[in-house]
Amino acid sequence: AVKLAPRDARCHNELGEVQRRAGKLDEAVACFRQALALDESSAATHYNLALALAAKEEGPTAITHFERYL
Repeated sequence: AVKLAPRDARCHNELGEVQRRAGKLDEAVACFRQALALDESSAATHYNLALALAAKEEGPTAITHFERYL
């Protein structure tokens, strides 16, 4: 989907979610960051990025994105 719609933030967010669930946290974070570059206001992407960062034990940055989610 990302190849077909590279400017669609939702596609990057969904790919990041697949990567996160597969335990590929670095790849997931990269996808979420790309999604936010396309749509900074996406609460869902901030939440997903926060989950991935928390799993990587990057607490302070994760908290920032949890706060943006709220």
